[in-house]
Amino acid sequence: MRTTLIRAFREQRVGKAETETIILKEVATLLEKVKEKDGKPFDINQPIHISIANVICSISFGCRYSHDDVYISKLVSLIDDFLVNPNVIGPLTFLPFLKYIPFDPFQWSKLRRMSDELREHCRSILTNHRESYNPGQIRDVVDRLIDKQNTENDTSESSFTDDKLIQSLFELFMGGTDTTSTAMRWFILFVIKNPDVQHRMRKEIKENVGEGSLVTWQDKQCLRFCEAVILETLRMGNIAPFSIPHTVSQDFILSDYVIPKDAILFPSIDSVNFDPEKFEDVRRFNPDRFVDENGELRRTNYLMPFSTGRRACIGESLARMELFLFATNLVNTFELLAEQDGLEPSMEYNLGLVHGPKPYKLRAVHFNH
Repeated sequence: MRTTLIRAFREQRVGKAETETIILKEVATLLEKVKEKDGKPFDINQPIHISIANVICSISFGCRYSHDDVYISKLVSLIDDFLVNPNVIGPLTFLPFLKYIPFDPFQWSKLRRMSDELREHCRSILTNHRESYNPGQIRDVVDRLIDKQNTENDTSESSFTDDKLIQSLFELFMGGTDTTSTAMRWFILFVIKNPDVQHRMRKEIKENVGEGSLVTWQDKQCLRFCEAVILETLRMGNIAPFSIPHTVSQDFILSDYVIPKDAILFPSIDSVNFDPEKFEDVRRFNPDRFVDENGELRRTNYLMPFSTGRRACIGESLARMELFLFATNLVNTFELLAEQDGLEPSMEYNLGLVHGPKPYKLRAVHFNH
């Protein structure tokens, strides 16, 4: 299924010019929504979340939602609540019989209810697509998956079942929505807490793109510091500290430890992000660690926010494009400030499968370019 999804993304030209057009449409909508707040304190979580959700929905499902749509607001809230729930990666992962304990101390019923509701959304998308599917006119990722399923069913006894397809859509919707929106919320917190950083970003954009101009993906080549800020956000934000759990397919030995078949492993991205031997002064937000003496971007194999190897996130190119376009255009359009002058923004967080900041408010003062 993973190989099929990768092929579907490639055929849909995810990460290419067509994707940029979709993202910039959502960027423009977000900027208007933020401008409507007129510099007053507000929580940006929902607008950011819906904007990012609309990108993955447009690419994968062929639809987008209004920011005033109650249905999408409920869905993104469900995703957020699900992924920051500590029980998602708690004892239930390893000891599933704990779900039968009286009074449900590990919130199994709550997690199952949220999961079922999100899966039902994916099931309805699949049903609607199948009713209007035309093999001669492939519209999006779901159509490509249906096409693959039909091909397999015609040639052999297929394991490409509806349940597996729905599971893929479920993971695609959650993974393509929450992790990027969480990274954006960390980015906003970091640049509010470090105003010199957003001033330097704005200066770089003004000198290389132009004051008041919309930043595009092509501009990335000359916005090294802006890109470094995003890399440092991914490191410090530590969005998926345990990556995604994987099951071991066969026994193997790591150092002196025997890892048995069917064991569940959580790669510790967190241990690399904050390794003092890899990054100097690890608890300090410092984008300059990713810029060399010539002002060029300094690459490192030790930054792996999308995991690494054959199981790295298939949406990495999309997420990087989203982060760059949303972050640079937000900073170029608004001065991002704390809720009140002199009030340090809180860096408190929730930790589940995703490491996300707790809800906060900010002010966004529009520049009259």
